Amino acid sequence: MEILDAPKLSKTWLLTALEAFKTHLSGQTSLIHFNMEQPFVEHHDTISIYHNFLYILTLFKTHQVSDMQEGARLLDHLLCFQIEGKFPHYLHNFPFVKPSHVQIDILVPLFWIVAEYKKAMPEPLYQRLFFALERQFASALEFSHKTPLNQFKLICFDRAWGSLLNREFKVIDDPILPYLESSQEMSELLIFANLLYNTPFQATLEKCFAEVISHFHLKTSSYIGPIVNEKWVKETPQCSLVHALMAELNEEAKPIEFQKGDFQFKYTLIDPGFFQQLYRNERSFRFCDAKYLTAIREEDHLTSLKLSSDFNPCQSFFNYTFGTFHLTGYMGSFEVKSQFEDNEVIMSVHLTTPFNPEDCRSPILSFFINRPEDIRILVEGRPATVFSARDNVSIQTQDVELDLQFSCQNEERFFMGQISRSNRPSQLCATKFDAYDLCLNIRATRWEVGEVLTLKLTIPTEAFNLND
Repeated sequence: MEILDAPKLSKTWLLTALEAFKTHLSGQTSLIHFNMEQPFVEHHDTISIYHNFLYILTLFKTHQVSDMQEGARLLDHLLCFQIEGKFPHYLHNFPFVKPSHVQIDILVPLFWIVAEYKKAMPEPLYQRLFFALERQFASALEFSHKTPLNQFKLICFDRAWGSLLNREFKVIDDPILPYLESSQEMSELLIFANLLYNTPFQATLEKCFAEVISHFHLKTSSYIGPIVNEKWVKETPQCSLVHALMAELNEEAKPIEFQKGDFQFKYTLIDPGFFQQLYRNERSFRFCDAKYLTAIREEDHLTSLKLSSDFNPCQSFFNYTFGTFHLTGYMGSFEVKSQFEDNEVIMSVHLTTPFNPEDCRSPILSFFINRPEDIRILVEGRPATVFSARDNVSIQTQDVELDLQFSCQNEERFFMGQISRSNRPSQLCATKFDAYDLCLNIRATRWEVGEVLTLKLTIPTEAFNLND
């Protein structure tokens, strides 16, 4: 199985991956020290098996004799830690292993080493690796908590592994694209679908690419898909592998400086050259699919406002992005209805459960806004930290001004808004002493079952081209 030759792009990604690994390479152990649960801490002590297999694949990809010899040495060492077809998540967990999605993810770097670098290692080591991968796959198939995404991963691997060995497939089901809830999950989808390149199932790979690209605004490499599981790193959304891939596809876009992250470790798992060629040959891909309320800043003006009744705000109210300004909302488990009228978004929150005094501690609805330097929040034209029903809350930046207002069907005096600094629930760098967002909370001291809370977001029509 061969990877499409794309020397310039692949070399750039390879060098970026090597630089990322160097920051976590220990001079004492010669291994990558990385904590998957806390990827943005300054110092990492744990040794992640998965990330070390990625490092070994990257060393082989350099095609430098010394690097490939080091990769073979590390591989010979790490294969000793497999027990019952599983590797420990971290070396210090040995001999304790547990089934998880990490056991499935490990299949990909091991697959590419087996498929591409048989001649780069001694035959006994290759045989050990081959049978370790066989055991790993057999164990992964027995994983009882298979999500649709994990099931898709296993089917893709089965098709690629069976095609490589010219043998029957172990999984009968056809791959079905799962519903994905973040750009991170779309990256995982593409990594496993990429195993199908140059196989009879390459159409599945192309279908996955079309699905992923429909959730991106290509000119700004901005993800505009579901944000249920989307994470934040301080003031910006967490970058993923597909963010970097989308930036490569648009040759006219300005270079984007991505935040550091573990997605760079995975640069050698896909070939951007193939996807760029696929994009050039097929111009019918859907971009900015109107499933979500989205606004993207292009150069010095705002455009591409998308409104659709298909948008489901129950878990993440909306995703509104332009430049350095981002507004996201979260709400409780209430019945929610939405409608879109011209430049207004109207949300009706139906309080269907009886009031509990404990509910006073938690807001009914929270809006989180990252804090660009020029942001101002005014209540009825004046700086304030609280607001009442029907007060006009103006959110202003240098680029745009949004108006937010809420009202109640009955007892408005029991509802109040509060403005403070906080961290959104999806913040990965949250601490007791650092707050990266401004938060607009709507709270209540009581309510009656059947109360309806109405929220209206007004976006200035002159700032957007609504027919785009």
